Amino acid sequence: MKHLRWAAAVLMLAACADSPRRLSEPVALAPQPSVSSGISIQKQPSNHSAPPFVGPTTSGSAAWPEAPASPVDSAVAHCGPQQAQEFLIRGSYSPISTHRDAHEKVVRYRAETYGFLPGLTPAGWGSEPASAQISSTTFMGLPVQLHRKIFPALRCVEEEIQSECSETYKPQGLAGIRKRNTFRGGEITNHMFGIAIDIDPLRNTCCGCVEPWRSHPLCKNKSLRVEQRMAMPICWVQAFEHHGFYWLGHDPLQDTMHFEFLGDPNVSRSAAVLPQDDR
Repeated sequence: MKHLRWAAAVLMLAACADSPRRLSEPVALAPQPSVSSGISIQKQPSNHSAPPFVGPTTSGSAAWPEAPASPVDSAVAHCGPQQAQEFLIRGSYSPISTHRDAHEKVVRYRAETYGFLPGLTPAGWGSEPASAQISSTTFMGLPVQLHRKIFPALRCVEEEIQSECSETYKPQGLAGIRKRNTFRGGEITNHMFGIAIDIDPLRNTCCGCVEPWRSHPLCKNKSLRVEQRMAMPICWVQAFEHHGFYWLGHDPLQDTMHFEFLGDPNVSRSAAVLPQDDR
């Protein structure tokens, strides 16, 4: 019964309007069949489909056609370790009221690198919409739709988790691409560019988000460190961070479910495009 009440609270998030800087990250995503990307790990898909997570909607919806399901490169990833680029980290440009130039630099970089968002990014930033570069892949056996440029990095993360993480943790649901902006104050969520992924929104907390997350018992216990407020092992965080992703658990939002790719997509890239002496 408690679980049902929690799930019902999640479904009611669409009615929330009093967000503290950011609305919740989970979105309505129907389970999707896995599309072979060639870059995703070759393994048997999980029998557990991703549940439809529902979050609030706000103004700032971009024109968004259905994501194409065409496969990408059939190559393996070149797993070059890298860190998130400092200027892309949320703390470097938020709040926008005092960091407008830094925020503009970040939005322009994302639009030119991953595609523009109609109605949200200025004309001329990016040669094609981000939606044209979204495709389906799998992560840890679950389907997710993301920007094709980050598929190699995601594959590198999965390989490291499988080889380095001794803890057994099986995600039950993922959320990737988003059609509406769930940030307020002028920020644009990286989910809209397809470069952010949420892992188990019902199991990993976001203590700075709207209800019910900030009322979660793990959030109310002030003696806990942020990594103790999630079900996911910390080695997963470390694997993501080794390959250019940034964990919003470091942010004041303490969004433990959320990883966004802030590295250089050319570092973790398809081996098919590498010069012979770089392989």
